[in-house]
Amino acid sequence: DTQRVLVAREFQNAIDVKDIRSNQNAARGSLLAMTLTANRGDRDRLSQDITERDQENTARLEQLLVRSQDDAEVLAKLQAFTALRTPFRATRETQVIPLILAGRTEEANALVLGIQEQRNEAMGDLADEIVTLTERRAQAAIARSAQEADQISRALAAIGTAALLAAIGMAIFLTRLIAAPLKAIAAAAGQVAAKDLTGGVPLKGRRDE
Repeated sequence: DTQRVLVAREFQNAIDVKDIRSNQNAARGSLLAMTLTANRGDRDRLSQDITERDQENTARLEQLLVRSQDDAEVLAKLQAFTALRTPFRATRETQVIPLILAGRTEEANALVLGIQEQRNEAMGDLADEIVTLTERRAQAAIARSAQEADQISRALAAIGTAALLAAIGMAIFLTRLIAAPLKAIAAAAGQVAAKDLTGGVPLKGRRDE
């Protein structure tokens, strides 16, 4: 059960981080699309898409941080990711988008392709590290579970073999124990059938008083 919980947690962490990066890349695409259109309705739609993806990422990141409280290595990477994401979001919301809406796309692009791109690449590197780490851990846990299952199977097979051998030994012992008296009785019966009454059946342990 512990192994299953560990595997589920590691894979869920990997999935959440991948989804966060997917949303970030999609939001970046929407932001660049905003610089290419002057249509207010299109810009509002793209801006709304960015906001919704950002909210989804915030919720996922909070879940990741809670889930990783007892995992120092992953937690440190998530905190570093958050430290980059905070100014990245602030720059986008307070500078890039207002510049685009004001028609100052060159200034907006300078930010998007400058400091924002540096932050985005750094977040991507951290996300890749987290995914690699969590997937490697999950695979290792699966391998351990398989090994433990194999060991249990081998132990059960050995126990079953020992029990079978013990049963065979007991059957042989009982057969020998019963066979000798039966042979004696059969011989005596044969004598009686031949009208030879001089013989008898030896009964071990019996004393006539």
